Amino acid sequence: MAEQPESDKPAEGASKKSKKQLTRNEKIRDFLIGFVGWWIISGLVWLVVTNATFTFPSRLWNELLALFELLFLLLFFLAQLIALILLAFRRGWIALGMLSAIALNLTITLLVGMTQNAFCFAPFFVPLR
Repeated sequence: MAEQPESDKPAEGASKKSKKQLTRNEKIRDFLIGFVGWWIISGLVWLVVTNATFTFPSRLWNELLALFELLFLLLFFLAQLIALILLAFRRGWIALGMLSAIALNLTITLLVGMTQNAFCFAPFFVPLR
């Protein structure tokens, strides 16, 4: 029997297991996990931050609370970015769902901003009587 040439043999340290191909339903499920999961987690964080109305008698405590909320949001956004990058390598369809949710949120924000801007500038184009 002829032996295989060296180039066809797998390397000594190479892993022999191949990546499992996902079915269509598994891809849809993963995408929806990322998409809906991002909206749920971000919505809960938004509810907590916007409903955290503590008023302290001291101005210093109010400023410290505002600083704490800002730092919390910065850490949350950084954690989202890190999770998106890690999931892109491990579970690509979940990362794609998260990215789609972020893109949809940006699109909604831009459309609302444009309509608000148009609404606010409308009185300047109406002739005065």
